[in-house]
Amino acid sequence: MHRSSAVTSASIYERKFAEKLTILNQRGQGILIRVYNIKKSCLDPNTRPACLSDRTLDSAIKHINKKFPNVDTKDKSHLTAISSLQKDIMQHLPNYYHTFVDVMEFRDVTNEVVTSVATSQFFFDITTNVDLTSSLLELVATYASIMILLSQVDDRRTIAGLFNVAHEMSRGSQDPSFPRLGQMFTEYDHALRKISEDFIPLAKVIVQAVMSLRPLYQRRNLPAYQLRSQGQLSASANPNLMLQPMLSNELSCDLLSLETMHRWILFGFLLCHSQLSSYPGASDLWKLALYDGFYLTLCRDEAIAVHGVFEKLLSDSKDKKWVVENTIS
Repeated sequence: MHRSSAVTSASIYERKFAEKLTILNQRGQGILIRVYNIKKSCLDPNTRPACLSDRTLDSAIKHINKKFPNVDTKDKSHLTAISSLQKDIMQHLPNYYHTFVDVMEFRDVTNEVVTSVATSQFFFDITTNVDLTSSLLELVATYASIMILLSQVDDRRTIAGLFNVAHEMSRGSQDPSFPRLGQMFTEYDHALRKISEDFIPLAKVIVQAVMSLRPLYQRRNLPAYQLRSQGQLSASANPNLMLQPMLSNELSCDLLSLETMHRWILFGFLLCHSQLSSYPGASDLWKLALYDGFYLTLCRDEAIAVHGVFEKLLSDSKDKKWVVENTIS
């Protein structure tokens, strides 16, 4: 085990990082599916909440979106129409609204754990700490997917604003989570830039974990003709070795799918793109992952055009020379 890993192993166990990462990943997958369902529901006329399409609320919705998150719930000139539909709003929008609140709480806990991990000085390496490193990289990918997908829900401000106004009309006070929720929506309008800022304390740790995938990813990510020439596609290519057990310290790593590693690498560099020029071999691993496809899956059929996203992020890079030298043509 790496020396810094051994030094801080007691701290890792005491702080229960493994348990926290496992719980956050499980929780994150559920939240990701809920945000995905909200996006699909709002886009489908058959499942879209009726109050979001009610023409009598057009003026109120425009006012909410214009003033969000500082909506004056006592503005009768714009919000009167909501009073007649507050029962319908309070019936159909709570699940949507509370999913957004759950995203906010997930973000808060994730940032807290990320900060703790960053101060632990633990060495994340897939070959020596496969479970912990896998959990960290999966959390990074899940967190990014949730926040990007949330920023693509066009009706998020409308839903939160309508629910909050109806909540105050029916219960006499605004929902206690609304001020922080409104702030989160505003901050994550440009989701990837904000997520990158969230993970600045953990940037070096994430890149170390991603770079530990390099030998395994390069060994597995070969063209078919190379795999064939090496005999990896034939069970009988080396008959003398068929009865000999495979001895390896990296068996758990070998069970990782190429798709999973590809996802971890691209999400890791998306959030820590400022580190691309700082680590030897990082740009080679990054380009190898980019050559594998044009899209990065967020959830099911939702994906981002990853080449264009990197182009936008790197356009603001201070190291212009590195960007020019490493542009994929």
